Amino acid sequence: MFTETFKNVLNHEGVVSIMSWGEEMPHVTCTWNSYLVLKGDNRILLPVAGMHSTEKDLKVNPNLILTCGARQVEGFNGYQGTGG
Repeated sequence: MFTETFKNVLNHEGVVSIMSWGEEMPHVTCTWNSYLVLKGDNRILLPVAGMHSTEKDLKVNPNLILTCGARQVEGFNGYQGTGG
């Protein structure tokens, strides 16, 4: 389930790092928070068209690791910025 803080992060623009891995070494590429779409309580849709290494990896392994953040969302102990 997505937390309110995570949803709030996605309401602000920031960089999303996408890590995928298949039969070779891991690949990292980036997109923007605004391109992520939450579907239900546990699914994130994101475009990977043109991300050829990611597309290739997803054919072998459907798992991804994502990081995202936004400076505008208050973080731990009142610090500026947080991530998800």
